[in-house]
Amino acid sequence: METWPLPANEGDLPDDDLDRLFVVGHRRALDSATPVQINAVSPECAVPESGTLTVATVSALVACKLHAIADRKGPSLSKRESDALDLVRLVGDLVRSDESVEALRSAPFDLAALVAAELKRWFVTDALRTARLANAAGAVDGQLEAADVSTVGGLLLDQLRL
Repeated sequence: METWPLPANEGDLPDDDLDRLFVVGHRRALDSATPVQINAVSPECAVPESGTLTVATVSALVACKLHAIADRKGPSLSKRESDALDLVRLVGDLVRSDESVEALRSAPFDLAALVAAELKRWFVTDALRTARLANAAGAVDGQLEAADVSTVGGLLLDQLRL
């Protein structure tokens, strides 16, 4: 997704929290991305092909997915299920990495606060809804419970205390 450099002044960012989360989160995803070398073998050809992919960090993906799940409407509304499952998995990974949490805490502008607000919404206030959405997407290892969602979200919120 194309992004533009962030402005020098916070006042030049969108006023709306979701719009600001989109702009800063996606730019953060680009700026903090890491090149990853991959090797792939197709069934038709035994010779591996190599390439490099630029992959966003987990903390940046959480920011982007929190925007996506909150802003879905119209034909893309059905993607909320996979967004919820992705978020539960990503937030679970994020809470296990002090380095990744610190990267989010030190992100530009108010990205950490915007993420915390959406985390509270989707992982605490609407934990049951998020669990139901994730389960509809095919959550593994049985059914996710609202308590599972709120626990992992609460852990990240505790780590993000600003």
